[in-house]
Parts: sequence; C-alpha cells; structure tokens
Amino acid sequence: MNGGNKWWTWDIPFFTKQWVRTSILLKGGTWEHSTKGDHKEFYEEEWKSKQKMWYYDYTDSYDGTVVGAKIYVEEREWRPKWLTWTNKFAKVRRTIDIDFDKEVGSRKGSWKGGVVGCGYDLLPEEDPIDCIKRMEKERKFK
Repeated sequence: MNGGNKWWTWDIPFFTKQWVRTSILLKGGTWEHSTKGDHKEFYEEEWKSKQKMWYYDYTDSYDGTVVGAKIYVEEREWRPKWLTWTNKFAKVRRTIDIDFDKEVGSRKGSWKGGVVGCGYDLLPEEDPIDCIKRMEKERKFK
C-alpha cells in the first residue's frame, strides 16, 4: 500500500443501501424533504417551529418523576445504491424524535449526565403518543 489507504470496500448489488431523503412532518400535515441536492438542517430552530409537535408527560422509570416531552415525527429513506432512481426496493424508517425538558435516566444529575433526547421507531399506523407510551414500557435509560 506504500502509505495509502489500507481499506477496500465493495458494493454488493441490491444490498448496499444509499441515503435518499430525510423528511419531517409539518404542522399542516404535509412533509418537508431534505435530499442530496436540496439539503436542509432540520435541527435548526427555524424548522422546529414549523414541525408538527405533540406534548407528553413522560414518567422516568428510574425514579418516577414526570418530565415534559416534545415529540416530532421524522422519516428516512434508503434505496439500493444501483437503483436510487426507483423506490421499488426502498427501506423507509419512520421514527419519533423526543426532546425532554429535563434529564431522565439513572445518570441524571451526575457528571455524565442523563438523557435529554432520543428517537424511537413508529410502528405502521401507530400514533406518536401511542409510540411514546410503548417506549415508556419497553425502554430503560441507564
């Protein structure tokens, strides 16, 4: 290799996926898309004010305190690298993005800090509030 890159990679047809878009749900029920040619920074305050938002009182499983949570819906799509022009074999993942008002979990208040935000997969036809209730039962922040 003579000082060059020692890593080689291969693309396996129909298995290697490439990111195509990230979308957020807006207040009017429409979607805003960020693509390779039209990239948008959805974590900026400008977009957070336009996003549809749900509020939920999350009960921390560590000590039972109730913490306010803001919920947003996001969607990401990947397609096979050699078939990005069609959505035939696309993988679409819809998630909720949760921002807690205070830290949650066993490390809150420590020098390592607790969790202030996370994401969780939405099931098909599931409401964001139902999804965070399911997360409350299934997920423990340690």
